Amino acid sequence: MFSLFRKSLADKKGNELDHALWVAERSPPRTTPLVRANQGRDQEFFEITLWMQPYLNMRSGDRWCFDEQDTIYCTLFTYDMPATGRSFDVRFGAQSLGKLEVQAGWEEIRIALRIRFVEKMLFDDLFNLVFMLALSVKGEVNIEDAKNAAATEANTALLRCLWEASQSEAVRTLECMFSGTGAHFHKYVKHWAANGIDPWRDWAGDRPN
Repeated sequence: MFSLFRKSLADKKGNELDHALWVAERSPPRTTPLVRANQGRDQEFFEITLWMQPYLNMRSGDRWCFDEQDTIYCTLFTYDMPATGRSFDVRFGAQSLGKLEVQAGWEEIRIALRIRFVEKMLFDDLFNLVFMLALSVKGEVNIEDAKNAAATEANTALLRCLWEASQSEAVRTLECMFSGTGAHFHKYVKHWAANGIDPWRDWAGDRPN
């Protein structure tokens, strides 16, 4: 079954989607921060997640790109109404694969992901992304314990996707959600601030050159 996630270099030639994934240059994200105002109790969420786009771009690897969209309505894994949060277009190379949402909870943040065409992706590219998302929401615990827990959650999400893909001939879709205090994310961006780095000013919402 794991062959569903494998794609040889020879198979990638001449296919438009494969070209967009593996050959085309990575598309840049927006270059100015999306600032939310007058959102009541959610205003603090928008303030502390202001650097979420550059954080995602910095932590995800060279080919992944996260570009925030102009909406506060999040619908992944929601029920009777949209959640409030930040929504990002997810691209690998020049190909848009789906979306990622960072949703506001009462005392937590939730990161939800839905991307298509996972059968075109290499396992390491998928695993590293999902692992990073799972780790980002972890609380203040021993870093090795946090990494082990995040790796377990990432493997579980990919195994679920693989199992569902084996049951259907439809386009393979990876869906997952992780929630927590976001201490790992907060610690990361506070380190930038402590060292005089503003990723929107210095990196245009992307990553260092």
